[in-house]
Amino acid sequence: VTPVHTLNLSKCRSKLNHPKRDLEWRERELQVNPDDSYQRRAAKIYTHGYEVGPLLECTRCRNSIGPFPKCVVAYDEQGYIARGCCANCVWYHRTDVCTLRNPLPCAALAEAKLPMGPWGQACANYCFGEHL
Repeated sequence: VTPVHTLNLSKCRSKLNHPKRDLEWRERELQVNPDDSYQRRAAKIYTHGYEVGPLLECTRCRNSIGPFPKCVVAYDEQGYIARGCCANCVWYHRTDVCTLRNPLPCAALAEAKLPMGPWGQACANYCFGEHL
């Protein structure tokens, strides 16, 4: 575990200001390369985002691919960060294959007729409330 207060994530452009967890590693502790914008963004998504849970996990997270043990997506007042991709896919620059991009968490929850929880605000901001 890397405590979130030890990370310099100030170069991340998102407006995520309230960390929810420290940086947890699946196997061994890695270092966030401060020059790699994908790693910085992934660390910010993981520490400040919401765990999607087993129902919505992306395929890569379900198969334990990526440095983080949880499938986490983040949003700010403008909507989903990284177009709804999870922190693990962002870390490895695989935003093109993250299965959370389509359907987005709010769309998947609406289709399953499950409560939106924290995803309602992301849907309102990013999808203009289409799934509410």
